[in-house]
Amino acid sequence: MSVATRRRSSVIRLDIPYEHHAPDPLPKLLIPRPNAPPPHDNSLHPYTHLLSDHLAFRQAAEPWRPDLPAAAQQDLHAIETAFPALRHARSVRAMAAWFAALCTVDDLVEELDAGSTLAALQQDDIPGAPPCGNDSEGTVSRVRHITRALDAHWGALWPRSSSTARLRAAVRETWAAIAAEAPFRCAGGTAALTPAAYMALRRRTIGIAPLVEVLVLDAQEQQQQQQPHAHTFTESAETNPADTELKRELSPALLALRLRGWRRGDGRAWRSSWRRRWSGSSGRIFGGRGARGGMRLRLWWGRRAWMRR
Repeated sequence: MSVATRRRSSVIRLDIPYEHHAPDPLPKLLIPRPNAPPPHDNSLHPYTHLLSDHLAFRQAAEPWRPDLPAAAQQDLHAIETAFPALRHARSVRAMAAWFAALCTVDDLVEELDAGSTLAALQQDDIPGAPPCGNDSEGTVSRVRHITRALDAHWGALWPRSSSTARLRAAVRETWAAIAAEAPFRCAGGTAALTPAAYMALRRRTIGIAPLVEVLVLDAQEQQQQQQPHAHTFTESAETNPADTELKRELSPALLALRLRGWRRGDGRAWRSSWRRRWSGSSGRIFGGRGARGGMRLRLWWGRRAWMRR
């Protein structure tokens, strides 16, 4: 026995206790920052200036809908209610776009069977795929158009592909979960699933993971603005492609630790100083003028081997 909720795709099993349906406690990252301005301050709060930008995304993703201005305003209001302390406009636009795309795709797949849902949500850009259709029979093409518009929107917000790798992976996981739910929905419900399998499937389709990844990007952006010196490089490092890629991948804290150890000079000179620390005056550990230091090193290793017996 099941009962439908206000969201058409949400079905709650009555034989499962209520505590299984209750969401998990929010992580500490979702707690509003205490130093953030109040949400009602229109001069500082970013939500009052983003309606036109979010409306442009909705018009590009869903050109067949006539009620987009009101829908865009509802999206921003939902994000403002859930995350009142979010400060960066780019993060607000990303969250609002994901919320709108998830709700729209979730409603559209209700009209499709399992095979059509899987074909609509596959992330491979197949050459020759049907374009976006404005008729009632073009549901598959509409879903594809929305998912591709969302991916292009995030690419414009974060031009560096390495910054959104985890975000795109979380989105693909959500689409895959919705596609995996389609066979059970089309078969007449989720009665064949165990409570554990049902809750595991619903956790994947809820769509919280992309929002958390956007919060992580927002926190990293705020940290970079507060600590701009953590990304300072020498001229040789700026011209090295490997160091440039490492600068994009590492966090400011790890990057500072890396530069603290290698800014003393060339790596070869740093390694030679390490050898002299063990072998005395020469650069060799065993033999030569550093034989005395090499003997100490051999005695030390011999003692460790004897203690391991």
